[in-house]
Amino acid sequence: MSTFKPKIIAIDGPAGSGKSVISSKLAAVLGWRYVNTGELYRAVAFIAKELGVSEFSQQTLEPVLDEIIDGLYWNCDSNTVWYKNRDLSTHIKGTAAGQDASKVSKLAVVRSRLLDVQRRLALSAQKGAILEGRDIGTVVFPDADLKIFLYASPQVRATRRYHQLKSLSVLDPNITIEQIEQDLKERDEADSKRTIAPMKKAEDCIEVDTSDLNIDEVVSKIISILESKNLFV
Repeated sequence: MSTFKPKIIAIDGPAGSGKSVISSKLAAVLGWRYVNTGELYRAVAFIAKELGVSEFSQQTLEPVLDEIIDGLYWNCDSNTVWYKNRDLSTHIKGTAAGQDASKVSKLAVVRSRLLDVQRRLALSAQKGAILEGRDIGTVVFPDADLKIFLYASPQVRATRRYHQLKSLSVLDPNITIEQIEQDLKERDEADSKRTIAPMKKAEDCIEVDTSDLNIDEVVSKIISILESKNLFV
């Protein structure tokens, strides 16, 4: 019986710090699996609304959560979240989807179910897995082989998010970078103060400030850390 256990890299940090694009690029360079855990929460909120849930609570989500989780899966080939035979990528972008994700992520019943999903996705990887989110290194994989915490100044993060939303054609034409910055600050506060699995730095994480670095520079920096710890597989 095989005892192989894939290497796990946990990449945490606030919205706009570069987690998604950096994690995806790093996974592609290494040939490892990439999982965007935030999109799983966004998907749960989106499908719940489609099923008639207007307010998120344990009571409103419990009746539909089995149906949602059973139909939800992460497509490892395209790095997108699907529900049954439907790609949800274009439906779960934007500020409103992020706010909904923050709301459902506070609920123990949702976190418990998605915790199992995230761990299965990582541990079934053939070589290694890179998971990004807000509690990967503290809750999902507290024993990860490497824990990275990415951050950037609020202004830089807001500007990045503005251009990201614009490139995805989901930018509200009336929203400003200043409003996005305020929204990010509110999400940071909500995610940091939630009772269950708050966003915080793992004690043994390595912090990387991405404010003045481009994607390739951050990826190279993390690869150098991997090399120094002999974590290539």
